[in-house]
Amino acid sequence: MKAFEKIETLIETRINGNSIKGNSTYENMIKSLKSTDFMAYDNMFYSDNPTMNIYKKVDKIEKYIRLIGVC
Repeated sequence: MKAFEKIETLIETRINGNSIKGNSTYENMIKSLKSTDFMAYDNMFYSDNPTMNIYKKVDKIEKYIRLIGVC
């Protein structure tokens, strides 16, 4: 699975109300992602890098959800 697909899966997981923490599959997915993966995702959809100053990867996923406007 590519980094883009992993980020999309994690976003969908959170939108559906499921937790990333406590699920080994999702935890391994998020551990495998790098800052450059998030930067590439940012550049694909946003003119600025909205997650650049966010340290935790889980928080970056939550930021995407807020940007989409689901929560």
